[in-house]
Amino acid sequence: YDQRWYGKSDAPVSPFSFFEDLKSLVKALELKRVSVIGSSLGGSVAIDFALKYPELLKSLILVGPGLNGYPYPPDFMTETMNLYLTAYSEGPEVALEKVITNPFWGYFFPAPERQEARAKVVEIVRDAKKHFSWIKLAAVLEPFAKERLKEIHAPTLIILSGKDRDFNIEVGEYIHKEIENSTKVVIPDCGHLPCVEKPEEFNRIVLNFLKEAI
Repeated sequence: YDQRWYGKSDAPVSPFSFFEDLKSLVKALELKRVSVIGSSLGGSVAIDFALKYPELLKSLILVGPGLNGYPYPPDFMTETMNLYLTAYSEGPEVALEKVITNPFWGYFFPAPERQEARAKVVEIVRDAKKHFSWIKLAAVLEPFAKERLKEIHAPTLIILSGKDRDFNIEVGEYIHKEIENSTKVVIPDCGHLPCVEKPEEFNRIVLNFLKEAI
């Protein structure tokens, strides 16, 4: 589903919670227990959901996941703030073009030789103008998930990419260490979005895990 500010979903205009949105969706669809796949920010949402509503979780799949409470490195915070300043002073289109052209964000994009996948991610980024409207509105679970991962007992798969940022890999390794019932798989020669860059391999890994987990 498209989370708020993603895809066809509206940008938020009042305080909200990503993991409460997910819970509301599960209830609206009248699902009893679900397997949740979360990539990047979606990974942190999936973790918060797993901690708040373990009775609704069947299994958990985290792809280059974020983790609330795990501090970002200074260079990431600086580059992110520069993007927001650019968005407010020059417009979101200019800020998003900086994401595409700045080598710092290169890990996010498939390799140039994977033209179709790269074009798809570039298109997604250029369509992400709503991203600059939510930063002060999203609430996260407290206490932060970083200190509570041992509470997650559902079968968990962590998919990391060999060419992701070192920080993202570090977070994934930490999650794997903390969640006892977890499995880690690394997809080599791949950036931050393996579901786009190597979809066949990604799908095979996920489906094999689900067959065992459920």
